[in-house]
Amino acid sequence: MSNLKHLSPGHSLKENANIIIRSAAMYGVMVLAYLGWVPTWGIVVANLMLYFAVYVSVHEIGHNFPVDRLSLVSRFVPVATPLWGGVRVFQETHRRHHLYFCTDHDPWLPFYAGHPLRALFFNLIEPEVNAFNFVKKHGVDRELVLNVLYNVVFLAGGLYVFGKTYLVYALSMRLIHGVAVFFFNFTLHRDRMSAEAAYSVYTRERLVKPVLPLVRLIWGEAVVFGYMYHDRHHSLRQWRYHPLNYETLKDLNDYSPFIKQWPATSIQRLSEIQAQQDEMQADMAA
Repeated sequence: MSNLKHLSPGHSLKENANIIIRSAAMYGVMVLAYLGWVPTWGIVVANLMLYFAVYVSVHEIGHNFPVDRLSLVSRFVPVATPLWGGVRVFQETHRRHHLYFCTDHDPWLPFYAGHPLRALFFNLIEPEVNAFNFVKKHGVDRELVLNVLYNVVFLAGGLYVFGKTYLVYALSMRLIHGVAVFFFNFTLHRDRMSAEAAYSVYTRERLVKPVLPLVRLIWGEAVVFGYMYHDRHHSLRQWRYHPLNYETLKDLNDYSPFIKQWPATSIQRLSEIQAQQDEMQADMAA
């Protein structure tokens, strides 16, 4: 893997630029629809084609850069779906998801545990769940308040100026966000669409390969490879690689420092796992 690299400061600029350019393009289509130059359904099409890659950039910045190196773009993501707290909140909860995956300490547990319809509901309110979990652990600080005010003003201003057109823009983006993260969270961490489905991290290469040229054309390689090879991303030593590198990585089947046997039939209690590990260490020392 010597040819693979984690994201550099230069890559950070590219990811931030991707957020700005795509956000501006989606906003621009909304303005054109308001002026009557494109049909209203064009807003939905633009959001559907452009939004996924914005969230992938949020994901990559969150994995690779400390809080003190997050730009204003990362902290105040300029999209209609409010990412409360920006990359900072996403980063903190998502890293704990990787660390505590499939245990009762995973803050992303509602997004993939239990019945798929229950998971879909929580994915539709994913930004609010992440913000709640962040506040529960860290409390409310000045930056979070400013971020919430920014998003509220962004929404209120858009509704005041553009009316129903902005509502279509905002609601369609939220729906696209929720359904997209549901596919990333539930279908990649469960072996089928069922409340009884086993837990692990699954490759979806065979599912996507027949339509790979089409979906790659629509959403780009970063989004598509991020979905196809999510199992490789979850391996403990591979969190920081960019999705464009996933195809070259191997699935190491080590998705958690606490759970060694995959798939798991249920969510594990971290306290019980740690107690078992302590007992094993005591037996070895005796």
